Amino acid sequence: MYLLRLPNSVYYTRISTPSTLRNVGYPNEIRLSLFTRNRKIASRRNIEQSRIILSLFDNYSASQQPFVDFKAELAQHINELRRSFQSSKEDDSSLFRPLSKTVYSPMPKSKPLVDMQALGRFIASKNLERVSALTIKQLQQRCTDFLSFMEEQGADVPSNSLAMRYRDYLLSRDVSHKTLKDYLAANKQFFNWCVGHELIAVNPFVVVKLPLTKKSRNARQRWTVPCLKRLFSHPAYSDQGIQFNWVTLILMYQGCRPYEACQLRLEDINFASIPNMTFSDKGEQQHLKTVSSKRSVPIHSCLLKRGFLSYVAERRSQGKTQLFDYIPRGADSDWSKDYRDAFGDVLDAIGFKPGDRATAYSFRHTFVDELKQAGIEEHVTAQLIGHQHAKLTYGHYGKPIPIKILVNSIEAFRIVLYCKT
Repeated sequence: MYLLRLPNSVYYTRISTPSTLRNVGYPNEIRLSLFTRNRKIASRRNIEQSRIILSLFDNYSASQQPFVDFKAELAQHINELRRSFQSSKEDDSSLFRPLSKTVYSPMPKSKPLVDMQALGRFIASKNLERVSALTIKQLQQRCTDFLSFMEEQGADVPSNSLAMRYRDYLLSRDVSHKTLKDYLAANKQFFNWCVGHELIAVNPFVVVKLPLTKKSRNARQRWTVPCLKRLFSHPAYSDQGIQFNWVTLILMYQGCRPYEACQLRLEDINFASIPNMTFSDKGEQQHLKTVSSKRSVPIHSCLLKRGFLSYVAERRSQGKTQLFDYIPRGADSDWSKDYRDAFGDVLDAIGFKPGDRATAYSFRHTFVDELKQAGIEEHVTAQLIGHQHAKLTYGHYGKPIPIKILVNSIEAFRIVLYCKT
């Protein structure tokens, strides 16, 4: 055990230092020569030398005395042992030398390059991209969580093994698959920024993978046709009124985010030859998640058949600015807060169990899933729902797809149970 042979064929005892001692400034390992090139002799000497080292580890782990004291006592015991080696004449006496008691002061630790100051610069950079206040808040919270974990681990530089330990730490907290994914994605984004600014050479979160079993259990649900029938036919739904109904239908047939629907203005609805709606951040307190979220998309025929344009015309005749009466709530200016609260109450009234049901946001997943099954190309779906397309050909060089071409794509969403024909 603990036997090491160097390239010069001399054997050494090598023992890792306990973490309790490493945390108070001890070296990562103790490596001492056995002064022999003979394995049989080395094995016998190693037993005696290891016993001394392990015994001192036990004593100093309990007392937490400084390394200078440990080194002095270790030198005393090892030098006595080495004299017995030398007197045995079992090997070349020219190899022997006493163990020094001197402890060299370690180089002072340099300031970590990745710290809260770097995170502050990253957040400032994200603010320039005009991402939502909620996104900024979540990025800061999730990245701070890892930096705190890194500090608790006594690490100055992020590493692959540290990122993997952080993943296991999140799993030990029994977080949902979505939370795990969001925390890892936020830190991956932060460390990509760090790599770009040459603070580190490699992003440690590139190697971190999500557990498939947990993903399959906690993946966000989509709406099924039977569940949609229960939803739209229940009195608790109809009691919410016409605006609640229109927002729900927009989520279902346009695949947008809840707050994108709730913050629509009347001027965002275009009565052109191809009626369309624009998701933008031009209006007062309007905001979008990313630059790619700004888009104009055709209005689904199911909305048109149900009289959506008539509703828009009525709101205009009333002198309204907003398409709906929802207002932004909280520091994040969340336009969908009241709608989502009401939607949750409706789901409760119907009997859908929390944690095991589709939600308002699930209409977006349903929309994407239906288009995927219909064979719509990914870059087209990305433009419809306001996602950036990651692939270089479409994402960097591709131009926005014209409205008239997007019509057939959005009509690929064919759940038409509640459209009047």
